[in-house]
Amino acid sequence: MNKVQSTLLIFILFQLNLHGQGVKKIDINHQLRNNNEIRIDIDSKQKNWTDFLYVDVLIQNNEAIELPIQCRLNNLYWHDAANIIKANSQDTVRIYLKNYDTELNGNHLNLKGMWGMPNGYVSHWEKLDIKNMKNITCTALETQVTNFEIVSVNLKGSLKRKTELLLQKEIFPLVDKYGQYIHESWDRKITANTNFKTSIKRENDFYREVKIPKEIKLDKYGGYISGKTYKAKGHFYPLKIDQKWWLITPEGNLFWSVGINCIGFGNAVTPTANRKHYFSEQLDRFNSNGNYNYSKSNLFLKYGDNYIEETTKTLSKRLKTWGINTFGNWSDINLAKQLNKPYVIPIHYRMQDKVANGNLPNVFSP
Repeated sequence: MNKVQSTLLIFILFQLNLHGQGVKKIDINHQLRNNNEIRIDIDSKQKNWTDFLYVDVLIQNNEAIELPIQCRLNNLYWHDAANIIKANSQDTVRIYLKNYDTELNGNHLNLKGMWGMPNGYVSHWEKLDIKNMKNITCTALETQVTNFEIVSVNLKGSLKRKTELLLQKEIFPLVDKYGQYIHESWDRKITANTNFKTSIKRENDFYREVKIPKEIKLDKYGGYISGKTYKAKGHFYPLKIDQKWWLITPEGNLFWSVGINCIGFGNAVTPTANRKHYFSEQLDRFNSNGNYNYSKSNLFLKYGDNYIEETTKTLSKRLKTWGINTFGNWSDINLAKQLNKPYVIPIHYRMQDKVANGNLPNVFSP
């Protein structure tokens, strides 16, 4: 699961339990400013945040330009959020609290294999000691900008611990035939197979309306045709130009990689063994070895028996329209080859003991 997917999952789970919110004001008097960064050290009497769902940080932007602000809890990479604050105005950066209390890991509530529960609890692989919060750090991502303030910090939402019996009465089944949460509604939620036809029409209308700049001409590998050309070697290769390294396409054109991770036919696969009461309805053809593939099931319902071919055409059109010339990490490599697109692959290493303290050795050193 990448960071974007993780954030989306957390957002959805927390939206289910924002009613009956509690509020607790956090003391912001212990501030330390360092250039484009402000850190608030949490008072010793306010370190336990276990009963809340999220923290709102109100930011005042005193600049004449909009300002992207990122706020982070306990200086941990995965426990953060960001917002763009308009010029000379205030807005909120909301950070959802990803608890790590093993007492609430979900298994004792018969919610196996889930990162969170509908009562608001969400776990995470990066431990956040929710009972001992230390600081909040807010950074202006425009490093030369320093004129912003933290106006207030408030804990909100109520983490309601529910019994197993109550959860079973309230939520099961909790996943519909399309892989969506049953007990909530939202804009463009799929409620019937006919909604897929509406989705197809909406996307086709978009393609007819969008205008791709004519001056941007690319070769079949996504290289820039209108610029200076270099030796065509039939494969990608690096070349230093004006003291900067570039990739050159097999046809000899400059290549600037713009990619998206996880391009393919989807990987929304979930275990069903010992969890059949979670799900309302499933198609037998997409249930294999105790795992159900909602991605392929939905594509089948959307396009029919030729869903692989139709999805391939759709992905090709999307990539061209969006200006994407690279299949990012964890993508379908066979699809990338079929569409003649450059792709990247992960390279794993086993050096955790050597990088534990941030001392990554120079792998290029002789």
